[in-house]
Amino acid sequence: MLVLGRADVEAVLEPRALIDALARAFAEHATGASRVPPRATVPVTDDGVLLLMPAVAPAGATPSDGVALGVKLVSFYAGNRARGVPTVHGTYVLMDGRTGAPLAVMDAGYLTGLRTGATSAVAARALARRDAKTLLCFGAGVQASFQLVCLAAEPPIVRVEVVGRDPERARRFAATWSERLGLPVTVTNDRDDAVARADVITCATTATTPLFDGGRLRPGVHVDGVGTFQPTARELDSETIRRARVVIDQPATVDNAGDIAIPIIEGVIQRSHVVGTLADVASGRVAGRTRADEITVFKSEGYALEDLVAARLAYTTAKARGVGRELRVEAASRPASRATTRTRSGVAYTRPVEPAGGQPVDKGRIVQISVSNGGVPKTAVPSARITEHGVDGDRQRDLEHHGGPERAVCLFSMERIRDLQGEGHAIVPGSAGENLTVEGIDWDAVQPNARILLGDDVALEVTRYTSPCVNIRSAFAGGNYARISQKRHAGWSRVYARVLAPGVVKTGDAVRVLPPPATP
Repeated sequence: MLVLGRADVEAVLEPRALIDALARAFAEHATGASRVPPRATVPVTDDGVLLLMPAVAPAGATPSDGVALGVKLVSFYAGNRARGVPTVHGTYVLMDGRTGAPLAVMDAGYLTGLRTGATSAVAARALARRDAKTLLCFGAGVQASFQLVCLAAEPPIVRVEVVGRDPERARRFAATWSERLGLPVTVTNDRDDAVARADVITCATTATTPLFDGGRLRPGVHVDGVGTFQPTARELDSETIRRARVVIDQPATVDNAGDIAIPIIEGVIQRSHVVGTLADVASGRVAGRTRADEITVFKSEGYALEDLVAARLAYTTAKARGVGRELRVEAASRPASRATTRTRSGVAYTRPVEPAGGQPVDKGRIVQISVSNGGVPKTAVPSARITEHGVDGDRQRDLEHHGGPERAVCLFSMERIRDLQGEGHAIVPGSAGENLTVEGIDWDAVQPNARILLGDDVALEVTRYTSPCVNIRSAFAGGNYARISQKRHAGWSRVYARVLAPGVVKTGDAVRVLPPPATP
């Protein structure tokens, strides 16, 4: 069984490939090729609930490709913020539909965000004008990022405007995505004028009441709503729905999403006002846009078919690229491992030795290797040579505070990054400037003088905790980059290390915190 962490899923799920896969899947769904039962909700505690979203669909283009089976497990515990734990946890379990055998377990956070944006892009192919140029984004959070990534290519957008509740956060969001998309992304304070000039509008917020006046919409605009999924909450007002040709992601959205349910209750529209589902449109059974001046709306609640398609694509791509970790579950117990002591460049360390035919026992691994030509975020690379001067391909602009033999490599913990994401920070591997993002080791043990083995050859010695730099502020809510200061938050800092033994490392290589040098 393949295990894929968040960084693995990010490495293998590409927006364009997922958009194309979802377009095919929705078209096939219209023929009855896939089955998507209703979402199951299991109350657990007073503040905790478990959601289960199962689906079955063809695993490929032909029957010989088999059947894909999977379920997303999402837990929501409202009181977790007070406990210092993320409120939402998501995991996807992918199985072989012919045998029921588990194929993969993967983090579902990035998967869910990207599949939502990609589904909106599939809808935009059919509902937005081909000459649309301006995208207006309501929201400056995590899901808004996914919407921009996917919608900026369907159709080819040339400029983006952002409306956010927090002006400073919206400004940082716009600056980040202007650089990443290579497009002008600006913050607007006049939402009425922005709505009136937009060609495509996407709404990815937690709002419970309408974000704008539907009477301001220009003819021909396409509106995309993904933020709300409760019958009493909505981002789009009744006038927007009344004026528009409306398509939904699944039949249940009519009753589950307040954007549609409330106008029906008010008597503004009938249920028949919704022309069909995305499957109907993708298959050609229902027309998408019918006139250049037509206002269109796509309302998405979140559909388990989207999760299954994304998980299957992540799995097949990861297998082809050798990404992730294979987990072998065997009934028989295995002999205990032995340990031997090796010396390299004067460094003594203990390395486990497995019985013949066994699997490595190293618990940690390299999640991502990141380099840049100076500045952040750093870009992921599959492998790199590490020398006493640092990581090949990585450059430093401020040599007074970065670089040099004692600061040759910067490391950070993937577990800490996930926890920070749970606090609402936009941090991802490489965005805080580290070269190596690692997981599966005790980060509290990674202290000055600790020694770390990477793969079979590379050895490092931690020299110091890093001081957070103002240049990484965009990765933190409110620009609070001091959140990873060792002085203010012990145990949350990145670390610098010098190189004791050089060599080449690659993503997935084992990582071990080594014991101190042997005493003569």
